[in-house]
Amino acid sequence: MMYPLDILIPGNNGAKPFIIFVAKEQKFNVNKAMAWEKAWHTSVPKGGFVLGFPNGGLNDSVTHTYGSEDPVMSKINNVLEGSQVGKDAMGQVGMVLDPLKTNIYQGTDARSWSGEWEIIPQSMAESASVALLLASLKKWAAPDRIGKGKVGLLKQPYIWTIIFGNPVIQAAMNFNDMALVSYTINYFAQGYASTTFDLMPKHINLQLNFKEFGIKYREDWKI
Repeated sequence: MMYPLDILIPGNNGAKPFIIFVAKEQKFNVNKAMAWEKAWHTSVPKGGFVLGFPNGGLNDSVTHTYGSEDPVMSKINNVLEGSQVGKDAMGQVGMVLDPLKTNIYQGTDARSWSGEWEIIPQSMAESASVALLLASLKKWAAPDRIGKGKVGLLKQPYIWTIIFGNPVIQAAMNFNDMALVSYTINYFAQGYASTTFDLMPKHINLQLNFKEFGIKYREDWKI
């Protein structure tokens, strides 16, 4: 499954930029002797599809959390704030203690990555490939229900490996496995219902939003 169908065929200007999305089922295994300390998992590929690079560029961002505080000065301020005399004396001359605040590192968020594609099938074969791609995406992005009756368990949707066809971009992005946290499909992206003679929508907008499992450490980036 791919869009467009010739995405993997080099043209006059060389190979087209493409991304491979591989859906994988995560299987958990537990060593009962060590309880959850020896939990590990394997990932089994279940399918995938190929798309060109997304519209609007290729973004890569990381968010760190910092808190503005200083533990020592906070304790001094707490003492003075408990003393009405101290507060009044400083207030009368228009002064307060310099809190000496600084940024304290509090952690790093997992990366999020989003892509948007404008899909305009050019043939019946391409329409069929797009229809299968979207149907498979929806199936792989859905949780599985375990157990019958009113009470059951939900097993998480498939996880994803994202591979960029450009090796330089692949090394730059260097994604861990990703969770597909949401997707949006607009079957009539041009704003009105318009189909080909085989009833396939002429213009589909696809948006995929992923979040990375785990964070990247300094050792993950090779220079």
